[in-house]
Amino acid sequence: MAYIKNQILQNNALEAWAMAVRYCDYILEGKVTLEYRKHFVSVLHNAVELFVKQLMLNNTDYRVTQLKKGCNPDGQPARDFYNSKDLNAYFSSLDEQTMKKFFSIEFNKIVDITNELFSEYYDQNGDTSVKSALSLLNRLRNCEMHFFIDKNTFLLEKEFQQLHNFMIEFYNILHFYSLLPFWGRFGRWEYAKLQFDRQTLFDFTYRNAVKNTKFVKTLKEQLEGEIFPASVGGSAFDIADSIASVLNEYQGNKFDDLWVYVETMLGNKILSYHDEADEYEIEGQYGIEKGCNVYRQYYINI
Repeated sequence: MAYIKNQILQNNALEAWAMAVRYCDYILEGKVTLEYRKHFVSVLHNAVELFVKQLMLNNTDYRVTQLKKGCNPDGQPARDFYNSKDLNAYFSSLDEQTMKKFFSIEFNKIVDITNELFSEYYDQNGDTSVKSALSLLNRLRNCEMHFFIDKNTFLLEKEFQQLHNFMIEFYNILHFYSLLPFWGRFGRWEYAKLQFDRQTLFDFTYRNAVKNTKFVKTLKEQLEGEIFPASVGGSAFDIADSIASVLNEYQGNKFDDLWVYVETMLGNKILSYHDEADEYEIEGQYGIEKGCNVYRQYYINI
């Protein structure tokens, strides 16, 4: 498909896609707290929705939007809308009041017609339907946005793996339909953050993602043989604060990363600690005085 210059949703879609790539990489780097999983699902859902709607606009697919109830289906703006041969130009010319008379296609309906929308791509690249992944993404987004989620089960490892591998396929679809403003790959350039020509994941686990990150490996070396204040609790924040009070490099901007990785390691039973007390006797003003030094040691099992 030839590249269309005036794609009115493209800038918004590109920003959402860049954020999806970023949060995908955060998770691959072991940042798998609920915060990062929620953001990943949210921005990926947003990016997919915007790109698909942009494709529908480019195809002059009138299903991309509907008139709200109360609008005359035989009058304006319906007449101009259905007579338009360039929906990008049509919507970019509307004033705010007229725009409010439309509402765009819902994501669940996008899922229903995705095989049709991408049929040309499938014909040339094999039967690689992304419908299942889109259904998963929509379910996760609805739960994250509108209902109860459990931080231990939201976006399971197999679900992240499915969405990661979907992004590989969707990235190829974006290129096929000229929805991205570039072709190819370069090292340092303005579109580097949009690239997603990755390898398919197999048997991905959050535990291994955490264990393999350079941050955690370095922290393990720093914790060995070191002692820390024991008069703190066992929450992720308490532990991160205890470590940062001794290892000064984790104060300031690096503290948030430390906190995230500690929470992730606790959740995956990689980090543990042991509190000890050394008793001592000293000769004081009134004779022998007894006391103890309480300290904590941390262990990372990787």
